[in-house]
Amino acid sequence: MLITYITGRKVQDIQCQGKDKIYKRIAKRYMWFGIVMNLGTLAIFKYLNFFAELGTNFLNIQFSPLNILIPVGISYYTLQQISYLIDISSRNVEAERNIINFAIYTSFFATILQGPITRYAEVKDDIANLNAINLDNSIHGYERILFGLFKKVVLADRIAPAVNYLFNLHTSVGSITVLAAVLCTAQLYMDFSGTVDISIGAAKIFGIHLPENFKQPFFAKNATDFWHRWHMTLSRYLRDYVFYPISLSRILMRLSKFLKKHNCKWLAKVTGPFIALFVVWLCNGLWHGANILFILYGMYYFMLMIIEILLEKPWKLFLNYFKLTDSSIIVIIFRFIKLLIIVCYGEMMCRVSGFSELIVMTKSIFINFNINQLLSMITNIPLLISDWVIILVGMLIIFIISLYKERKVDLQVKFDSLNTWKRWGILYILIFTIILFGAYGPGFDNIAMIYAGF
Repeated sequence: MLITYITGRKVQDIQCQGKDKIYKRIAKRYMWFGIVMNLGTLAIFKYLNFFAELGTNFLNIQFSPLNILIPVGISYYTLQQISYLIDISSRNVEAERNIINFAIYTSFFATILQGPITRYAEVKDDIANLNAINLDNSIHGYERILFGLFKKVVLADRIAPAVNYLFNLHTSVGSITVLAAVLCTAQLYMDFSGTVDISIGAAKIFGIHLPENFKQPFFAKNATDFWHRWHMTLSRYLRDYVFYPISLSRILMRLSKFLKKHNCKWLAKVTGPFIALFVVWLCNGLWHGANILFILYGMYYFMLMIIEILLEKPWKLFLNYFKLTDSSIIVIIFRFIKLLIIVCYGEMMCRVSGFSELIVMTKSIFINFNINQLLSMITNIPLLISDWVIILVGMLIIFIISLYKERKVDLQVKFDSLNTWKRWGILYILIFTIILFGAYGPGFDNIAMIYAGF
């Protein structure tokens, strides 16, 4: 943090000395120094054992992993510090002179565990005016925290025992695999979106407005649109700081010109974006964890997006031929089922214990679906009928809220327009729901925030 703070100030001080190329070059060197220091720290703590093991396996050398204690939130604040340096170098933001304000930005308690990944320009004014806390922000903040707790404690933590049980079976039955993948995805969404709601609400109490991280992801049209709605701050970060710089780099621009000269217009158009997209998804996978399965997860979405780009025109021709539109009910149903399959399989990739288990579970869907084995096993899942009812009702409530949001209804304004009795009545119902139906106490383990592990 201290190195980034000093480097950021140094970059701006050099820029202020003049606009000559020499000053730009020196400022860029300081920026890259800060970036390398941040990435180096992240690599040592998070990726050293992974790459060392890969290297020693390749060379057939024995390797004992180092016991490295990974700092809390390193994947989040490292990205924030890198974006801070790049934005100063690009003159999009001024360097922070107050080290306390900078420390709040990089290690704010509400964002350090699971984001959202925030840019300095988005919060600098709020951080500078922390004393200006007002009642409306505090009330809205507590309301958002309650909604997040409902998703996390009532739904995600209640689903968790079922997910753990199903994946511990190491099943080779396709129907059980499908149930495990669906529940795993539901748990992750409720956990991650719920904890982000808590973070946004906690920050709002202090007058800090954090960016949204989810926008009804399961209403997405395809995998590309899904990642415009899921973990939005990470997607935006990789787009602006990885995809654009690579796709617009001199090397790829020259390659594009070369291909155009040789009458390869389509290749000239897609080569740069495809290479940049590959790097983006490699980074996305590695950001999630130092594990071959996370890299496969990134490559999975990379291939899906390439396929979507290649099939974009044929899909439009198909719709026109059958006189269908994107808003046709059959198209909406098809898109939803397709997206659910894509996302659930992707999340299953991150949840299995190893590559061999992923292969077995994937095969089982196609060669041993066997619905009867699922029906005979389902009573062994450590959930009561009341738990299933709570999960289904809770998910239905979340779906209805998401549907209103997708239709551009501002629920916060609607809620604020209610009279005091109705507002507080709803809040008390929510509080008692969390207290009465929260998954804690006997029979439930304390469930850590899933994305805090990344």
